[in-house]
Amino acid sequence: MKALQEKPDWWTEGTDTLVEVESTEEQYWWVLDKMRESMAQNTHISKLWRIQNSRLWAYYLFHKDERLSRNEVDPNEQYVWHGTSHTDPAVIYNDRLDGFMMQTASRGFWGPGTYFAANAEYSKSFSFRPKNLEANADRPQGNDDEHEMLLTKLLVGREIYLPMTSGLSAPPVDHSTGQRYNTVVGTTGESTVFVVYENGRAYPNFLIRFYIGEQDQDRSPFQSRVQAMGSPHWRDNTSESFVAHRSSTLESNNNNEESRNEVDPIWEYFGDEGWEPYEPQDQSKIESVYQDYTSNNAVTSALYITTSQW
Repeated sequence: MKALQEKPDWWTEGTDTLVEVESTEEQYWWVLDKMRESMAQNTHISKLWRIQNSRLWAYYLFHKDERLSRNEVDPNEQYVWHGTSHTDPAVIYNDRLDGFMMQTASRGFWGPGTYFAANAEYSKSFSFRPKNLEANADRPQGNDDEHEMLLTKLLVGREIYLPMTSGLSAPPVDHSTGQRYNTVVGTTGESTVFVVYENGRAYPNFLIRFYIGEQDQDRSPFQSRVQAMGSPHWRDNTSESFVAHRSSTLESNNNNEESRNEVDPIWEYFGDEGWEPYEPQDQSKIESVYQDYTSNNAVTSALYITTSQW
């Protein structure tokens, strides 16, 4: 059971459930990228919090490792979106037992269950308005134009696609195995939706407060990831959301600390055993494209390079 007690490497020390992620952190831009995959490009984050709830995380890992993996079911872990409508998301992320509770769910197109969406744009319609927060809430009240929703990790498991079936109360049985499917999947509002009929299979990773329209530099100080990377406070916080990162080391000349030289940077990707370097023939190619990208002050937030390993 030791694995169930392990916390993600990118969590910070402390007892707070909500940990603010600054715009000078990689996780901030990774979340914004995911939002803009389906939302308008003038969507901006005004505040982002990472949710560090140890009990909910252990409950989630129990379902992943003990109920799915041990029964030879692929966890099929995916990032999905969830809006809480008029309910404060704190009801979910501050809970110490279940988090998302299907028992409190209303009946939807696929019956009473907990609904998640592949597209952020769909969940925006169900987002919470933080201007309605109580005075004693664990975060400040929001502006009139702001919304909040959750970016969640979901154990989809074995899924079955079904048309809208409001009479469902559980996934149907897979007759090839004699076991029920884990998740019902459907389409509505131009988004794939995932419906879960049990607790413990979703963990609320991030609470995002956002607005749409002209950038307000008081709330969203940087135009792009590249601009944020120029800040002396930039932090490449290691997390599973990384695709690649660039590291450099310093070598000393004759043990003289004042005459240290920076050696060639090393590009690495996050593999099964942690950070691993790309092949030597790809290092110079990636670095060349990266230098060109940053020197041109690009405003896009993603960089695509094709190498022999991608």
